[in-house]
Amino acid sequence: MNGNGNNNGNCNNGNGSNTNNGNTNNGNTNNGNTNNGNTNNGNTNNGNTNNGNTNNDNTNNGNTNNSSTTNKTYTQQVVDLVNAERAKAGLAPLTIDTNVEKAANVRANEIQSSFEHVRPNGSSFSTALKEQNVKFQGAGENIAWGQKTPEEVMNAWMNSAGHRANILNKSFTHIGVGNLQNSAGTQYWVQLFTY
Repeated sequence: MNGNGNNNGNCNNGNGSNTNNGNTNNGNTNNGNTNNGNTNNGNTNNGNTNNGNTNNDNTNNGNTNNSSTTNKTYTQQVVDLVNAERAKAGLAPLTIDTNVEKAANVRANEIQSSFEHVRPNGSSFSTALKEQNVKFQGAGENIAWGQKTPEEVMNAWMNSAGHRANILNKSFTHIGVGNLQNSAGTQYWVQLFTY
């Protein structure tokens, strides 16, 4: 689901994970994300991953929140994999922004109960960035759940056109990744991108 109301589609990447992509542009520029022509009129995403353009760093502070833990090692690995894909495409690497990372962790917690780019309070995912005092013109978000490793979630995102577009968006300059595992052992993943 796009943060602008357009759905880039639920894509099955062959490993049982569904992906969905969302974008938000707060400036006057196009962040390079496209709509594949599908519109999502529902309030829920029945897939395993959901992409939106937002900047989120990978962090693991080892704290427990609502029976969930974050994993710094996993988040750094996701950033490294993102930058490896960007390098293959001739793009500049993204820089981790700690405030974007904080917003990504907030979103990773939120998507456990509301797996979409709209926050539980009904606001856009990008408001999590504003709450962390992140200044940006455009933002994107990729979300996912169920993948057990950074490689699995990146494979799912890279095999989804909308998620891939966020990762390889030449306008984005910063990233924050959120990852947590709930008490049942399910992993939740968020990438937030900004420029």
